Amino acid sequence: MKDNELFEIWEQGSQREDDHKNKVLANQRKIVTQQSNDVFSAIKRNILVEGFLSIVVAVISPFTFEIGSTEFWLMLVTMIAALFASLYEYKGYFDRLKSIQELDLKSSLEAKVNILTRYVKRMRFLLFIFMPIGFLFGLYIPLKTEELDIYKILFLAGISIPFLLILIWLGTKYIQRLYGRHLNRIKTIYETFKKVEKDLQ
Repeated sequence: MKDNELFEIWEQGSQREDDHKNKVLANQRKIVTQQSNDVFSAIKRNILVEGFLSIVVAVISPFTFEIGSTEFWLMLVTMIAALFASLYEYKGYFDRLKSIQELDLKSSLEAKVNILTRYVKRMRFLLFIFMPIGFLFGLYIPLKTEELDIYKILFLAGISIPFLLILIWLGTKYIQRLYGRHLNRIKTIYETFKKVEKDLQ
């Protein structure tokens, strides 16, 4: 067999191998794109539902108190601040997602991981800010007419601080359920795609 015939056979085999790799990679890109879209569609639904419920709670909560009372205004200001902070984070999340539409798949996945990581951290930060504020407000209402001495204060602190910590823990579980598990999934999708792409090179 002549050398040029051997070269042609080798070249054809190499071409078939490249075609197979390209086919596998294209199929993997299709799967990953669908998985990624599913994840972020679920997150979008969660944000829309959470945003709607936040607006409802913010509107109703102040009116559980007498209009014009100190409690009414304190609740109104707290709800407006919490709602504004939440809506600001929602908007920032969607704006950042729009900015990565022109990237290639791997860069897009990496950017989505970073965006969602930041979003989860920011939501936890808001939880750590507004949960104690709301808790203190809840303590203030029944205790505003009470005469408190050091023993009552220590007793209340001993009861309320563990309860507050439980509420914060539940809040972090809520965020994990709504967003954290999706973050873990998109990280897995990204790392799997990187490995497949590297193996096919």
